[in-house]
Amino acid sequence: MATAENEIYDATLMGILQKEGQIAKFLDVVMGFLYRRTDYYHIMESRDSKLGFPQGVAQRLLIQAYEKYEKLSEKRDNAKDTRTVIPSRPDQKDLKNKKASDVTNSSSQNPPPTIQTSESSEKTPTKNTETLNSQQVFQENPESHNGAMRDGYRWAQTLTDCDLRIEVPSTVLKAKQVSVNIKRKHISASYIDEENQVVELVDSDLAWDVNVEESMWSLVPKDCIHINLEKVQERWWEQVFVEEPKINTRKIEASVSMEHLDDGAQSAIGKLMYDERQKKLGLPTSSEQEMQNMLKKAWNSEGSPFQGMPYDPSIVNTSGMNSQFK
Repeated sequence: MATAENEIYDATLMGILQKEGQIAKFLDVVMGFLYRRTDYYHIMESRDSKLGFPQGVAQRLLIQAYEKYEKLSEKRDNAKDTRTVIPSRPDQKDLKNKKASDVTNSSSQNPPPTIQTSESSEKTPTKNTETLNSQQVFQENPESHNGAMRDGYRWAQTLTDCDLRIEVPSTVLKAKQVSVNIKRKHISASYIDEENQVVELVDSDLAWDVNVEESMWSLVPKDCIHINLEKVQERWWEQVFVEEPKINTRKIEASVSMEHLDDGAQSAIGKLMYDERQKKLGLPTSSEQEMQNMLKKAWNSEGSPFQGMPYDPSIVNTSGMNSQFK
């Protein structure tokens, strides 16, 4: 297990934790190391760049690491809860009179833990399965954010691309064991098992066209085939594959990142943000600065009554000029 492999670092990490004394300070040391000595916080400038991560990926890695050990913790706690608990011995009279009712009550109050599979949940839908398949649950997982978790795969999306993760067994360790074929509106993926047999994972039509040349895939050993699909059309997908249930795109986070806007829109938003910040600081906005620059040029121009005098904005009434710059 990965947790056992990581134990070789326990002595070093424990020394840091004991010195800092608090979890928050310990985490600050770790994140500070990533900030100072790695490109963890650097945003990748282009697809060809070897430095940093795409927007949002670094944060997803942190969340995934937390959720990995959160799941292990839940499994450990659930294992404790399912251990047999021997109660104090009851009075023989009570045991004789209430034996049947006690057993019934015990089983109804503490039912044995069950594992729901996708097959059983489809046949007998319950409130629990509805919750597990709700968009709120998908949104909380970075690997299904704005997307969904399905049987055998999960997907997330932005306005311009889609991250598809197709699950593979723990025996898949190298990319040469995997075959992936991405077409404009179709994806097939398979792997070679321990008996040298080809096992098909996905062979389905996509709901929307993708740019094949700009799409790529990689293997996360023992976990998944990670496929990044670039959308031909900028829009929110309701599904990845045509046979898949559609999600409700009204319940996703449909905001558009600044990086996906054109230069004109980014410039306009940047100007608004700058002006708002200037107002809070009591400083002139970009429009007011522009107006002052124009007045400075006119102050010493030919025919100006102020020519040769130091520029003094207090004697110029600019209240009527502000509107044309807003």
